[in-house]
Amino acid sequence: MHLRRSAAAGLGDVSIVTWADGTPVAIIELVEVRHTPFQDVDAAFAAPEGEGDGTLAWWRAAHRKYFDRVCVRLGGTFDETSLVVCQRFRLVWKAEL
Repeated sequence: MHLRRSAAAGLGDVSIVTWADGTPVAIIELVEVRHTPFQDVDAAFAAPEGEGDGTLAWWRAAHRKYFDRVCVRLGGTFDETSLVVCQRFRLVWKAEL
């Protein structure tokens, strides 16, 4: 199911990451974007996200729960063949905390 498409970020795009109050925390550069079925997301993508125990199984369970919840709220459904956007970025600058 395709719910909506926001403006797509392009390779090389730079973003400022902020705290809720607008204080800059980091600058990141988008280095990879791919649209892939949820079932095809691999461990090489999941592990660097740094959440949970770092396994693909944890990533899939946590993200499946999130995508299910969002799709239901928007009146849709989510399944293993639903496309997800996988983005990789590199850290350009990080604030000293």
